[in-house]
Amino acid sequence: MKIILDIAIVVKGKHLHSKLRKEYDTELLPIPGIKIEDSAWKEDKIPASITCNFDEGYYLLNFQDVQFNTKEDCKQEEEMYRLHGWKKPGKTV
Repeated sequence: MKIILDIAIVVKGKHLHSKLRKEYDTELLPIPGIKIEDSAWKEDKIPASITCNFDEGYYLLNFQDVQFNTKEDCKQEEEMYRLHGWKKPGKTV
């Protein structure tokens, strides 16, 4: 089954800067409270929510928004995520 990690980068109190996604094919099943490691993170993260879509064959793991004070800081963070294999979501999973 596919696991999709989903995170938003936002300008504090203003707007969404970017939504990024990373996908894995695995036989592992995510459970509430699971800690996820990623090369983009200094520390592992626990998903804020886990949604299962059996029809499409994936689990969507949403993480707490990453917030910054300026658009430039958000842009720099997005570039760092992209260097670690994160991409903007496509129209289909």
